[in-house]
Amino acid sequence: ITLGNESGFLLRKEGSDRGMQAKSPALTLTADPTGVIAVNGKKTTLDTVLISPATDTGVTLGNHTYRGLFVAMVRNGTVVCINHVPLEEYVYSVVRWESWPGWPLEVNQAFAVACRSYAVAMRKRARARGALYDVCNTNAHQTYKGIHTADHLWQAVESTRGVVMLHEGEPIVAMYDSCCGGVVPTKMDNPAIKKYPYLARSYPCTYCQSSKLYSWHVTYDQHQFAQLVNSNSRPVVSVETQADRAGVVRSVRCKQGTSWISRTGAEIYSACKEIKSFCFTIQKKAHKICIEGRGFGHHIGLCQWGAREMARLGKSWREMLNFYYPSVRFDRITPV
Repeated sequence: ITLGNESGFLLRKEGSDRGMQAKSPALTLTADPTGVIAVNGKKTTLDTVLISPATDTGVTLGNHTYRGLFVAMVRNGTVVCINHVPLEEYVYSVVRWESWPGWPLEVNQAFAVACRSYAVAMRKRARARGALYDVCNTNAHQTYKGIHTADHLWQAVESTRGVVMLHEGEPIVAMYDSCCGGVVPTKMDNPAIKKYPYLARSYPCTYCQSSKLYSWHVTYDQHQFAQLVNSNSRPVVSVETQADRAGVVRSVRCKQGTSWISRTGAEIYSACKEIKSFCFTIQKKAHKICIEGRGFGHHIGLCQWGAREMARLGKSWREMLNFYYPSVRFDRITPV
C-alpha cells in the first residue's frame, strides 16, 4: 500500500503523541515476514502505525485523497489501512458519491441524515463486536472516496449536523437505493423487512414513476445468457421464474437441452450486469432471452429518485424520510 502527501508524514505508535517525521512524499507500506510493518523497505518494530499528513492537504491512496489519519496494521500477513475521519467529514464525502450534487438542497439534506444514521448504526454494531473498522468504503456499506470539489454539499451536511433517525432509541440501518420501482417492501420476502420495522413500508412509492430507471429492459442472445448463468454456451430453451408478492425474483430455472439448472434471483442479478434490480421477469422469445424489470437497486428504504420528485413538489427532508422510513423519530447526537 502506498500513501502520498507532498510534505511528508508523521508516524507514531498507538498511545503516543510523539513520533517520527518522514519527509518522503510517498510511503510504501509492506508486511515484513516477522509480522511488523516495513516503511519504504525499512523494517519497523511495530505491527500498528498511526500515520498523519504533515500538511492538511489529505492523504492520497489510489485515485483519491482522504482527510484524517490512517492506521496501518498487519493482519494475516497483509497491511490493512483504516482511515479515521470525523463523522461529518465522512457524511460530506458519502453524500457526494451516493447522491447527485446538482439536486435540490432538501434532497441532499435527506441523504445526509440517511447516510449519517446508517454510519452511526454500523459504528455501534462494529464496536460491539470488536471489529477493526466501522464501515467499508464501497457500496457494500456506503461509497466513500474522500475529498471532493462539490463544496455546496457542505450546506446539506452542516444544516443537519448530528441529526440521525432513531427507532426505539437506536440509530437505524437507513438503507437506500436509486429507484425503488414502486415495489412495496412489506410484500418482499426479505428478512430485513421483518427485522427492521422502519424498513417495512406498506404503501408504494409513486414518486419515482417519471424516472428513466423506473422500468427497463435488456435482451440477451440465448447462448450468451447460458454462458452467464451456467458457464457454457448450450442454448437456454426455456426459463421459469418464481417471485414473491412484491415481484422480487426468488429463483430462476433454466432449461438447457433436457437438463434444468436453478439459480437464485440474486445470482442472476449478479451474473447479468445489465439487470438493474431484483424485480424482473424473463421470457424466451425466438432465440432471445428478454428481461424486463422495475427500479434500480434493492427496493428497500429511501428511493433517491422518489425523494427528488418529492423535493420538486415542495416536501421537506423530514417529510421524505418519514415517508420512506415509517415509525422513526429524529434526534441530534453528540459529539459529532
